[in-house]
Amino acid sequence: MRIDRRIIGGVLFIALLSLSHWATGDEPTPQIQFQEKSFNFGMILEGQKVHHIFRFKNIGTGDLKITKLRASCCSEMQLSQKVIPPSGEGEIKVTLDSTDREGFFLETIYVHTNDPRVPFDYVRIFGIILEKK
Repeated sequence: MRIDRRIIGGVLFIALLSLSHWATGDEPTPQIQFQEKSFNFGMILEGQKVHHIFRFKNIGTGDLKITKLRASCCSEMQLSQKVIPPSGEGEIKVTLDSTDREGFFLETIYVHTNDPRVPFDYVRIFGIILEKK
C-alpha cells in the first residue's frame, strides 16, 4: 500500500508541476504599468474644465487590451488606443468639469484590461474646487 501511495503522490506532484507550467507557460502575456497612479489638481475655480493625461506602458510580452474605462463620478475619459503592443505606450485623458461643484473631490477611473495579473486597475484625480465669487 505504501508504494501505491508514493506512486500516486509522485504522479500528482508531476501533474501539478506540469499544470502550473501550462498556466504560466511561455504564452505572451500583457502587463500594464502606469507612470503615475494619481494626480492632484490642487485648487481650481468652480466652472473650470481641467484635464490630466495618465500615461501607461505595456511591459509584457503580449498585446494589452483595454476593454473598458469607468469613472466613479463625473469625469470624461479618452483612450488613445484600445490595443497596446509589447513595449508600446498609451494614454488616458481625464477631463473634470467643475461646474456646479464645490469642495474636495476624489474620483477614481477604473481600467479593465486583459492583464492576467491586474485585470482591474485604477488611477485617481483629486483636488479642491473653490466657489466662484
